[in-house]
This record gives sequence, structure tokens and C-alpha cells, in this order.
Amino acid sequence: MPSIFWSKFLGFCASPMGVGLALMLLTFVCAWRKSVCWSRIFASACLAWNVFWALPSTMMWLGTGLERDHPPVPLDKTPNADAIVVLGGCMMTPVGAMAYPELFGAADRVWHAARLHKAGKAPVIIYSGVGEGEGAKRFLRDLGVPPKDFIWEDKSRNTKENIQFTQALCEEKKFKRVLLVTSAFHMRRTLRTCEAAGFEVIPAPTDHEALARAESARGANWMRHLPSAEAFSLNHVYFKEYLGLWAFKLKIHGRP
Repeated sequence: MPSIFWSKFLGFCASPMGVGLALMLLTFVCAWRKSVCWSRIFASACLAWNVFWALPSTMMWLGTGLERDHPPVPLDKTPNADAIVVLGGCMMTPVGAMAYPELFGAADRVWHAARLHKAGKAPVIIYSGVGEGEGAKRFLRDLGVPPKDFIWEDKSRNTKENIQFTQALCEEKKFKRVLLVTSAFHMRRTLRTCEAAGFEVIPAPTDHEALARAESARGANWMRHLPSAEAFSLNHVYFKEYLGLWAFKLKIHGRP
């Protein structure tokens, strides 16, 4: 738990929002100390930083850089397997008066898994993620996947644990050929984690949001230069992926 907390905390501090808040704090400190010059410098840097990360053009550039290596794979080109593994982080299980799971942007993962199951690509779907299994089970049931074909791995809290616990479950169930379903932007880091763990999987990417947005924006280039809260949010997600890849590379090569 402590290592996960610190990795998430340090990741936030290095994120676009974390750095933006730091620049804003420095602006206020300099203004309070009546250092007008430095106050203006930090205020300008804060504005430029936040505008850059709120641009759809930045989002498309970062996102397509992650997604282009894992384009959509047609169902007829997807091989058969013993199981379909879906990585969590894409929904919230119903609580209180909620009748249905709250779906996030990455809920395409569950939908794609249901399509693969319906196409007969694998008889079982394994959903990996703490706290989301009941919602995923209900969603998959509504998509036509019977509960008997659903397995929930309910311990993992990050990508490394997704792979670690799912690999152990597949070994226990004697599943040798596995289709891995996750968002296209997340696939590169996930495959590297699988490779490090010696877990052989077949990528089945989905949720190609950046590629879709880049394609749809071709006829309206001026919209790419209008900051938006949605672009800022997605850029935070993509930045996290690049940060994870960078940290993974340093760890592999033994650098501190």
C-alpha cells in the first residue's frame, strides 16, 4: 500500500495539474513577498502551461503517439483463445439508488470483450480490478454474456497487479492462450508489464479515442487550438502513460 500511495502521489506532482498548481502557488508566494518580477514570470508560466495541456491538438498528438502502434483489429482477424482478460478502471459499481454501473470513457473495454465472447473467440471473460466486478458482471450480462462465463479478479489496484494476479489466475485455470483487452493508449505499457512478468498474451486493443478525434478534426483544424477541460483531462491520462513508460524504461536499464 505505501508504495502504491507514493507512486500515485509522485505521479500527481509531476502531472500537468500538479505542476500547474505548483506554479500557481509560486505566483501567490512571490506576490505576497512583493516580488513583482518573479510573480509575473510564474503567472505567465502557469498560464502557458495550463493552456498547452488544455489544447485538443496536444491531446491528439500525445494520444495518437500511444495508440498508433495498436490499431483496431477486426473480429475475423482476432485469434481464438482460452480466455479474454479485461483490465479494469472503466466503471463504477452501482451504489445506493444507482440502478446501473457508471461507465467511464474506457468502458469500451467491456463492450469489446462482450463482442469477442459473442464471436466465439473465447469462452470466459476475466475482469481484473478491485471494486468493479459486480458492475462489470451486470454490464456484461446485459450485453449477452452469461454470469457463468464471467470471472472477477478483485485484488489488483494498478496495472502491475492486474497482470500479476491475472497471470496467477490463468495458471490456476490452465488458460494458456489469452486475449488481452485494454484501451489502445494503455496497451504499450501493459504489454511491457506482461513481458517483464513472462505472461504471454495476444493484444486486443479498443477505445481508440485519440485516433478517432484526430480523424474527425481534420476538417476543422481551428478547433484544435481552443482549450477545453475535456482535453486537459485526457492529457492528464496520456501524460500518466508516458510517465509510466519512462519509469519502466529506467527500471529495465537499471538507472535510478
